[in-house]
Amino acid sequence: MRYENKDRFAGFKRGLLLLLLLAGTLYIGYRFYLFYPDKAQIPAGSTMAGLDISLMSVEEAMAAVTERYAQPIAVQHQAGVVELTPESVGFKLDSAAMQLELEAYLNSRELWQSFVQDLLEDLWPMPVMPAKIELLATHDPALLEQMVASIGSYLDVPAQNPHIIPVSLQVAEGSDGYRTDVTASLEEVTAAFYSPTNRQATLKVTPEVAEAPSIELLKQYIETQIANFSGSGSFYLLDLQTGDEILVNADRAMSGTSTVKIAIILETYRAQESLDFDQRKLISETLTLSGNYSANLLLDVVAGQDNAYLGSDILTESLWNLGLVNTFIATPYEEPARSNRPTYITPANSIPYEDMTIDPAMQTTAEDIGTLLSMIYHCANGGGALLAMYPEQLTPQECQEEISYLTMNAEGNWLLRDGLPPDTVLAHKHGWIDGDVGYYGTHSDAGIIFSPGGDFVLVGYLYDEGWLDWLVTGPIMRNITRAAYNYFNPDAPFILDEATSGN
Repeated sequence: MRYENKDRFAGFKRGLLLLLLLAGTLYIGYRFYLFYPDKAQIPAGSTMAGLDISLMSVEEAMAAVTERYAQPIAVQHQAGVVELTPESVGFKLDSAAMQLELEAYLNSRELWQSFVQDLLEDLWPMPVMPAKIELLATHDPALLEQMVASIGSYLDVPAQNPHIIPVSLQVAEGSDGYRTDVTASLEEVTAAFYSPTNRQATLKVTPEVAEAPSIELLKQYIETQIANFSGSGSFYLLDLQTGDEILVNADRAMSGTSTVKIAIILETYRAQESLDFDQRKLISETLTLSGNYSANLLLDVVAGQDNAYLGSDILTESLWNLGLVNTFIATPYEEPARSNRPTYITPANSIPYEDMTIDPAMQTTAEDIGTLLSMIYHCANGGGALLAMYPEQLTPQECQEEISYLTMNAEGNWLLRDGLPPDTVLAHKHGWIDGDVGYYGTHSDAGIIFSPGGDFVLVGYLYDEGWLDWLVTGPIMRNITRAAYNYFNPDAPFILDEATSGN
């Protein structure tokens, strides 16, 4: 009986052991059944191209990476946001290489080693080395630079420099702006294409400061006006406050016309300690009526005798002593030339310009006459070269008297005067030569303009072969004068309507 019980207990133990072995086998088989399909799953914590691909299949991981890197990036410009697609810059994933690397990682894990690790995970957690597949991609740097430059060219706001507004001829002040720094922006834009999360970039922009209005504006405008004229022109402008100058062909030899009468009057004051009534009348007729005969009589006064030719020589020498070496009178107005001195050779007339034929009897340049006017202006204010050169022969009062006579010149108002407000003081002398007397037709005007915003000298000569039409030259002179006036008086410009302005 005792042996029977013992055998029965041993059988029970064997059955229990078999049962446990069967249960263990079934459990392990079940766990293997659950594990095997997951053999192709990527371990937790794995990344590819910066994306979390935990527990994904290879196909799922590749699809996720492709989708993410196909998204456009947002490029932030100061003026707005622009999207750039990867295709636009030649961005390409090397998907095949990344997939091979991932599959190689997965294949490196032994089946039974991985199963045992998975089986014991609940009891004894063991760290699993996750996959880390770096991004493999390329782009076209030239295309990227081109796209960034295109965004800049479309959205940049370049600084607008001052300019003269057509018709009104007002000086428009410039405005500041900004421009994309393409080179400095490339690094951040490139990084956005290679990032799975931060797919945006901000372009670097460089501020641009507009230039302050300068006298160069007027020079450009004068050059434009001359370019639209069939002939050519010579202009000189001087800011009497700052000394800034504009010279546009201002050193070209010009027919003196009546503008050199400015020099005759000055030389008359220098020759006479005081003027009598008749001499003042001659000055008035010469400057206000542009009298040629009266001008010749004043040359007699300069000579101290009835010899206008000698007066011309004295005047020329005086001007040259002042540095005005391109100005002379070889022959008085409407008188025959002297056989021994029909003309003078000067630096200006030694250079031929466009085969232009000019009056050999009297010549000047816009710069010379403009400089002479500035000397008279400064003399009237108690300084300058005239008083330094002729302290005993000229006085500020005499220079001011000449300016006063010049302000009485009511002729030639279709030139400089036409471009000024009616109440603006203009001390000027105009002149012309018809183009049918053997020389180039020349229309000229030279004056001192006294404006609220500053006084300035403006001298202009327009010339062309043959007859010159005042209807052509007048608007050019008027527009240049008005642009100059508006430059000096930006807060109170002189504006004409479009029909009158002749722009």
